[in-house]
Amino acid sequence: MLELLGRVGGLERQLAARDAEIVRLKGLVLQTQVVRLRRERWLTPQGQSITTPLPVSVAGHFGLELRRFVLAQCHQGQMTVTTMPALNQGVGIRLTVQEIL
Repeated sequence: MLELLGRVGGLERQLAARDAEIVRLKGLVLQTQVVRLRRERWLTPQGQSITTPLPVSVAGHFGLELRRFVLAQCHQGQMTVTTMPALNQGVGIRLTVQEIL
């Protein structure tokens, strides 16, 4: 237990710290993340190339979280397609209008 000496009303008193205050903060972290996927490729004896498929969560060059974020901007944030690239570039995500559509 932590003990402190303090003056209360001109008198020195011994104060004891009995408890601690818990403070909770809510925050938001927006950051870009680039994931590098390695796809194996084989060559058959007939000369045909076979490549492993991408995971189901990957569509094009965009991950599931980025697609979810853009959809939330459009539907819940009521942003137009022309204003979305400016907001996304401020966060570090470079998307064109054609890529959003």
